[in-house]
Amino acid sequence: MNVTFLRRGTGAHRAATPAELRTENRELREFRTAADDYFARLTEDRDAVHEAFEAEQQLRIEAETVVACMARRIDELEAELANVRAVSVPTPHRDTSDPVDQATEPTGIPVTSLRLAFGLPTASPGV
Repeated sequence: MNVTFLRRGTGAHRAATPAELRTENRELREFRTAADDYFARLTEDRDAVHEAFEAEQQLRIEAETVVACMARRIDELEAELANVRAVSVPTPHRDTSDPVDQATEPTGIPVTSLRLAFGLPTASPGV
């Protein structure tokens, strides 16, 4: 019976030694721990951003409410100012009791053209 011992190769296809495997395993575990820490920080950052976003939304809603109330108050003040600045004039009434200021037709003095008043023929349109 012939027993052949396998030698470790030095090429690209050689098997890793147990020490190399332990080193690689340790490095992978360290990398995984670092990745877990990074992921935890990302999750905390995401939660903080979400909380800040919700707080901003609440503040924006409150600000919009304040703006709407202020706009309503401005409209009220503008209406009040318009009422204060309004010129109030009594309704017009013409006093026709003075004979000089007689009203014309249909209730007073008849007003016609001079041709009609003196019975003259009216001018024809082509003349």
